[in-house]
Amino acid sequence: MQGFGKKILMKITTLIGRYSLYIMASEERSKVCRYCGITAPLGHWRPYTWTEKHEANCPKNPTCEAPDN
Repeated sequence: MQGFGKKILMKITTLIGRYSLYIMASEERSKVCRYCGITAPLGHWRPYTWTEKHEANCPKNPTCEAPDN
């Protein structure tokens, strides 16, 4: 009976892995800001995250609530 439970667990794990890969592939990620065109600093260890945070606070973002400098 142990082998049967292990097969089920492997099947569930495989399905979850495929689902998470599908979610990651469906999101479009870029290293260039869609509002002003700036790119993440060269050599930055997480350029996609840097760009996403910048886009949230970009002065040219119409939904940004950060004050203009």
